[in-house]
Amino acid sequence: MTRAEAIGLMISAVNAGEPRQFTVGLVGYYIEGQLHSADVLQVDTGSALNLRATEQGFCCYALFPPPKLTPETVDANGIQTSPDGTDFVVVRLDVNEHDVWAVFETTRGIQHELFLDYAARETGVALMAERLHASHR
Repeated sequence: MTRAEAIGLMISAVNAGEPRQFTVGLVGYYIEGQLHSADVLQVDTGSALNLRATEQGFCCYALFPPPKLTPETVDANGIQTSPDGTDFVVVRLDVNEHDVWAVFETTRGIQHELFLDYAARETGVALMAERLHASHR
């Protein structure tokens, strides 16, 4: 399965409300337009709201704990509290397809590889470091 096919299957399954969980290995993503390095993103019906394909990859609204975000993002989006008392912030999350190096699906407790490219990870990590450096100039 190609990277694009794996991402498409993930989007379709989550939007259909299927009880499947996906683990996306990636080198980074954008939170509210700001580039962040990252290793993994968990995607399921409860964590990726309004998940959809974009020309560059995919996007959704995601829940993050306030300490994982910049103070500006927390102030702009506000803190919400779940029924169990956990604080979270809803943010727009964008992922570029070329930053994804793996997609795994978990069903009934068993993880299945949909896409995996370690070489893309190694190249992507180096490129992400350059992109982050350039964005902070």
